[in-house]
Amino acid sequence: MKTYMKNIKDMKVLKKVVITCIFTLVFITSLMYSYAKVDSSYSTPTNMFYINDFANILSSETKNYVLSKGKEIEDKTTAQLVVTTIDKINGQDIETFSNELYNKWRIGSKGKNNGILLLISKEDRKIKIEVGYGLEGAINDAKAGRILDDTAIPYLKNNDYDSAVKNTVEVIQQIIYKEYGVEGAVDNYEKSEKIPLIPLIFSIIIFIIIITRYIIIFKRGGFRVRI
Repeated sequence: MKTYMKNIKDMKVLKKVVITCIFTLVFITSLMYSYAKVDSSYSTPTNMFYINDFANILSSETKNYVLSKGKEIEDKTTAQLVVTTIDKINGQDIETFSNELYNKWRIGSKGKNNGILLLISKEDRKIKIEVGYGLEGAINDAKAGRILDDTAIPYLKNNDYDSAVKNTVEVIQQIIYKEYGVEGAVDNYEKSEKIPLIPLIFSIIIFIIIITRYIIIFKRGGFRVRI
């Protein structure tokens, strides 16, 4: 009897293990399939590399402009700026997709990771600047957001993809040049990254005065309640 009960118990445990394994296998398979769809759709950039208009939303003039700027930037700095448009992202957010695409295409010079990917998803109506570690000091997430708010979003609202791309590329080009010390480069977003000095000093002085006043009051015996 005990042996029979033990066998039943073992069968239940084995059943749970099998079910768990099946669910795990299904989950991993579905996950791999979702990644495979992304990889197969955009496994490699076009032969122009700097401009990949998979969504066919850019004019020939804009493509040539980006191609020219991309070559110029790499020649002067070794950094790479790549613009890519797609129809839709399947099953991922744009942050994850852009990061995976950036790494898969190995944007940026070898050993420097100094690449930037400007990604537009047409149907999702989303845009992202993906920055490699080598340029994060020049363009952090907050700065990238401000750039897009100024140079891209207003034009994308009117489906003016050409202006959005050209304006954004021009600004990013100047920031990269400034980072690499190219003569004449101007980073119009650099000042917004720094805290204004005069207001900061004024705030510190006020803070010191308040703290000093409290210290004097406590040394004299603390606050007194008048009755």
